[in-house]
Amino acid sequence: MHVNFTWEECTLLDSSQKNLYKDVMLETDDQIINWLLEFRSSVMYLTKDFEQLINIILRLPWLKRSQTVVEEYLAFLGNLVSAQTVFLRPCLSMIASHFVPPRVIIKEGGIDVSDSDDEDDDLPSNFDTCHRALQIITRYVPSTPWFLMPILVDKFPFVRKSERTLVSVSRQDIEDAEEAAAQTCGTDATEGLFNMVSTSLF
Repeated sequence: MHVNFTWEECTLLDSSQKNLYKDVMLETDDQIINWLLEFRSSVMYLTKDFEQLINIILRLPWLKRSQTVVEEYLAFLGNLVSAQTVFLRPCLSMIASHFVPPRVIIKEGGIDVSDSDDEDDDLPSNFDTCHRALQIITRYVPSTPWFLMPILVDKFPFVRKSERTLVSVSRQDIEDAEEAAAQTCGTDATEGLFNMVSTSLF
């Protein structure tokens, strides 16, 4: 089932109707493209009053859609930030969140173990598309890097750590691996380290 709203009809929706609208947005690519085209043509009216609607659009799983939806979504983002800079931060935050693989919750013996879903075959493609989105936004809003950096620091907390801490942690991991390899294999520590690295590569 498809529900088509004109822009005027959309502005008259109450909250329950907007929730229905949100559910309907998860339908077909053609319908999403139609809505994105409608939003693009009405972007000058998408003020802060339509924050809830914009948040719904920003939560749309656009990277997992067809290439046509992706291109239309990128065009929408460019139009949105050029006409309504109030939505720059939410757009950047949404894009930055796609740089981090989603968390997968695994239960082992009644305990939740979180892991990142970095085995996703689409990860490199998604990463490239997100970079394109940032380039498009930067073209329209040249001050984007100043707004993006705090968002990246928030999404990637290790960025706040000093270089010394980051290097020390890696060194400690290597030393621990060498020691464990020497104890279990009875081999040379460097050979154990080589085995650890080659096993993790394959």
